[in-house]
Amino acid sequence: DDNDNNNAKENNFTPRILAFVFPQFHEDPINNYLWGKGFTDWDNLKKAPDENRLGYNIPRPTELGYYDLTYTEPRRLQGELANQYGID
Repeated sequence: DDNDNNNAKENNFTPRILAFVFPQFHEDPINNYLWGKGFTDWDNLKKAPDENRLGYNIPRPTELGYYDLTYTEPRRLQGELANQYGID
């Protein structure tokens, strides 16, 4: 309503930018059961063609490579990258 809009303007409201992490980039018991020991979604990405059927490149990992989220180092590095780009 109008009061919410006015309060946001008066408080100099700034929206936050948040990152959501897709968590299947690590070995998981459910994936092991359903897809076989050691499966992660990286396996699907590695098998994917360079382009999708519309001709657009499928992005590949850059700075962090094919990381494993069971280790803390990739998560720490993800946080640092997010901060560099203004993501909360």
